Amino acid sequence: MGQNLLVKPLKLEVKRLMRFNFNEKSKIYSIVEDGDVNGLTINKAIWNAAIYYTQLNPVDKKDVFWKIVEFMNENYNDFMYQGYVSIINRDINKAYKYKIKDVSSINITKKEMDKIMSLNDIRKEKIAFVVLALAKYQNAESQRENDTFYAKTSEIFKFARVVIPTKERNLYFGFAYKEGILKQNFSIGYNALTAAFVDHDEDEVVLTLDECDYLELAYSYLNYKNGGYKRCETCGRWFRLKNSAQQYCTICGSKSLYQPMYKGQGDEIFEDAPKKIVCVDCGKDVFLSSYKNTETCRCEQCNSIYQKKRNAIKNKAYRDRMKDKS
Repeated sequence: MGQNLLVKPLKLEVKRLMRFNFNEKSKIYSIVEDGDVNGLTINKAIWNAAIYYTQLNPVDKKDVFWKIVEFMNENYNDFMYQGYVSIINRDINKAYKYKIKDVSSINITKKEMDKIMSLNDIRKEKIAFVVLALAKYQNAESQRENDTFYAKTSEIFKFARVVIPTKERNLYFGFAYKEGILKQNFSIGYNALTAAFVDHDEDEVVLTLDECDYLELAYSYLNYKNGGYKRCETCGRWFRLKNSAQQYCTICGSKSLYQPMYKGQGDEIFEDAPKKIVCVDCGKDVFLSSYKNTETCRCEQCNSIYQKKRNAIKNKAYRDRMKDKS
């Protein structure tokens, strides 16, 4: 009998869960001052420019709008601000209240690693590592040391690449409280978890995590423990090394949208990749988070233009009907 083969779509789990923003301030400087907008959508460029002109290099409030328009005109061909007035004004208002996330790196200490490895169970170890990484990132981002973060149990399992039936997850997750990975806290809100073994002294650092490590936390831990993983030459995320010549993860290597998954084969084996389509207007590659998405056929920029044209046609038709009735 062959293995029970399940063909599942590959998904970008991490990107859909939480966003980890490292060195945000330097990124914004690079985008606005150096014009480094490669791969940046119009909406994201507007948002970064809004932060820059309201916080990092603030100008008079009445001039922020036009400084953003000037930046966009310099970096995006055929940009027409008339179609983005509401977006620009919205982002300006949000940017004044926004707290820049300027996390540089996260240190993991020997004491913390010893606690994780003492579990002597690879699934529990990966979950514990994820709990620690999320708690320490939240500490750094909020500039507090309360070791509390917000995540669903399902999200933690996905970050850890641990596959357990949904009905059994909560029962299994109980080990985290019994073995000192999490501590009970009934006053901090829904989906709030508090890590119980964060070492705030950081006397002996054995691993330093950056933004790319947070794209694949489970692989970051497995590579530290056993090796056998490599960073993608393009995006920097960890991937399982299948041969010495391999340089790219499945996402950047544009591999197949589907990959076989076997029941009972373990939980640290799956490479994720998004569904890839080609924009019908500009021909650029577009990556979708779910293979079930059969409606998207344009990139974000082209879709914005298409929707504006479509709405203009609808509005004209409506005005014409109203005119005929009168």
